[in-house]
Amino acid sequence: MVGFNITISGITSSLDMFDDVDFKLNLSFAEIQDITKRNSTYSKSFYVPGSNHNNDVLQNFFNLNATFTDYDIRKKMDAVLTYDGYEIMTGYLRLNFVNIENTDVIYNLTFYSDFGNLIAGIADKLMIELDLSSLDHPYDAGVITNASLYDPDIFIPTGSTYPYEDGRTYWFFGHFGYEYNTGDTLNYTATPLLSFNLDNGLLPSFDNPDTPLRSFYFKPSVSFKVLYESIFQEAGYSIQSDFFNTAYFKRFYLPLSFNEEGLYLKQGQDLEYNTFVEEFSGIPYSNITWTATDGDNSGSMDRQRLKPTNTNNFSAHNSSDFYFEVQTAGIYQFKFNMNAYNSERIPDTINLDALGQLFLHQFTSSGTTFSGNTLLSTGIITIQAGDVISYERIFSVYLEPGYGYSIDLEKSGVGDFIISQLGLVLLNAPKAVPGNFKYNLEFPDDEFKQIEFIQAVNNLFGLVVVPSKEYSNTLVVEPMIDFI
Repeated sequence: MVGFNITISGITSSLDMFDDVDFKLNLSFAEIQDITKRNSTYSKSFYVPGSNHNNDVLQNFFNLNATFTDYDIRKKMDAVLTYDGYEIMTGYLRLNFVNIENTDVIYNLTFYSDFGNLIAGIADKLMIELDLSSLDHPYDAGVITNASLYDPDIFIPTGSTYPYEDGRTYWFFGHFGYEYNTGDTLNYTATPLLSFNLDNGLLPSFDNPDTPLRSFYFKPSVSFKVLYESIFQEAGYSIQSDFFNTAYFKRFYLPLSFNEEGLYLKQGQDLEYNTFVEEFSGIPYSNITWTATDGDNSGSMDRQRLKPTNTNNFSAHNSSDFYFEVQTAGIYQFKFNMNAYNSERIPDTINLDALGQLFLHQFTSSGTTFSGNTLLSTGIITIQAGDVISYERIFSVYLEPGYGYSIDLEKSGVGDFIISQLGLVLLNAPKAVPGNFKYNLEFPDDEFKQIEFIQAVNNLFGLVVVPSKEYSNTLVVEPMIDFI
């Protein structure tokens, strides 16, 4: 016999039913195939007697003078559909109207499964709102490179793992455009050609050791299984599916390549760097002996102090105030300015010129800081006796993690080349991910709804979604051919 248990204000009661109640659930074939078209599994209206018990539960709604002491009975009521005492489906009841014939009271009700509430609950939620914090992990070139090499069918992780180690996420190699210099000249150093070198190693392709592949060519993706289950888990439902646990389905990933800027990650932040040092008698420096591994100038030099004046969100000065580091590879554009003067204040008949040449040096930060390559040179700057000069230059240079970068001054001439003011401001740089990488932030801000993803996956694999008959708050998701 059909029955209902309803819960009002935390109290569960069963309804008295007519012995011959006609109760039918409506569920169309189209609704099984496409849950986005499903308002809710529902019954046709049915009647229950106005017994003393039902009158009490339904707040004596037939009485015009009655007041709602516990609950406004016109609202939906949590309910469980039963048959011979066995739970069939959860949902809610709504009171439609009440008939009074002579002294007999009859209530008309409709039962709705709570699956319709579920669909309504996620219909307007965006993918970017999905809680994927369990997938968060550190982001740097080494991590991303390693992440692309893991195969969860070969590498069997144990214990706590990052998502790219156990197959929940995957970093794939993709082509999303190139960096260009002024005009239409391709910047091969920042973005090498994504093609194999067939010209005796002369082309700046990604397989050429001089123009290696950059880490930002690797883009994140998340498995269909993780996204699908996470959407319903946030809505309070579990997924029961043999198909989802197949190796075949676990191999499907959604590429998170929604950034319109192409090359870089959407959640990347603009890097900040601003150093300004000023002291009339000469800014602080450290004298070093530089060895040029690229054959350029070597010898005694003054390494200039770089003092940050902002929040410095890429931690450039973690190691020293005399050089900086970067966490993201790419083209960095700086504005450099300097004021300097000749220590010889009064001109003479002999040459008292002060000569200086500044270099931007690169060295391995884990090794000696006194040998490496020259990335940029100002050329020789001459200051005559008694003169003061101002120098300004905007330049772009390719920088990458694992190296330190310093500004070193090589001096010559009779007069002493004294720098009284030095500034270095970052104007433009690749976007960086400070802290952990967060997968949900790669989704669009104002489009791509969760229900659209569910619908797309269901259509792609011909899946049906129905409430479980065995477990509450559980959905069975299987291909239609298996469901039938």
